[in-house]
Amino acid sequence: MTRLSLGRRLRLSLLTLGLTLACVLSWTMPAAAIQFGQPDGTNHPYVCMVQFSLSPLWRTTGVLLSPTVVLTAGHGTAGYERAPVWFSSKITDESVPYWGTCYTDPNYYLGYDDVGIVVLDDPVPVSEVSRYAQLPTAGFADTLPMMHPVDLVGYGANYQEHGGGLTPFESWVWLNERYYAPSQLIQTKNGMSSQFLQCTANPGAGKGAIVFGDSGGPVLDAGTDLVLGVNTYVMSYNCKGISYAQRLDLQDVLDWIGGYLR
Repeated sequence: MTRLSLGRRLRLSLLTLGLTLACVLSWTMPAAAIQFGQPDGTNHPYVCMVQFSLSPLWRTTGVLLSPTVVLTAGHGTAGYERAPVWFSSKITDESVPYWGTCYTDPNYYLGYDDVGIVVLDDPVPVSEVSRYAQLPTAGFADTLPMMHPVDLVGYGANYQEHGGGLTPFESWVWLNERYYAPSQLIQTKNGMSSQFLQCTANPGAGKGAIVFGDSGGPVLDAGTDLVLGVNTYVMSYNCKGISYAQRLDLQDVLDWIGGYLR
């Protein structure tokens, strides 16, 4: 494994979406870390941080499905060949990553089929990750009622500073730590597309929400390791309102991911 110093490089980064995507998802953008959550510690050891570029920094959250297979967002892996992956709950300059090769779902286009894979050069030992994330069966999300509880886990911006002339984009503060928050599932089929899960993104009443850096991170069936979807979009620079996650219980998505697990 190769050491990669983080230091100042762990700063807020946002992929500016092209005009074509803006026509499809007005005022949407890739998501990041957990708002109004709490440090995750060792609760979800299979959730990891994936970094794709140093300048500008481009990173996502991912989940380990097997000793060598990390699932993340396709808008992260697209265009990249190699990436380092960290499993430390709190990432510092002393944290040592695993390196892997990137693959993107061939159907990925403008946020749809937004799944990617990083195949690690070396397996992650059970001493570091004691269990793996699980995939749903086809159509599973459609069996869940509205407001079904889900768990959000990710690395990324944690809160906003206000005042001082900061724009919403500039105001996010990053702790470089894995965070967790409960949320609720709004819809599995919606006006946007049957490809996406909708989750609440108005923190309150004990609930949290995703922000920049949580792209690719899991929407978990609450209290389990079952990944219903991977976070894809938020609706504004303030990351409020509704968030969207790429469904994993679609047969073509499951088939593509399964090709790396066989």
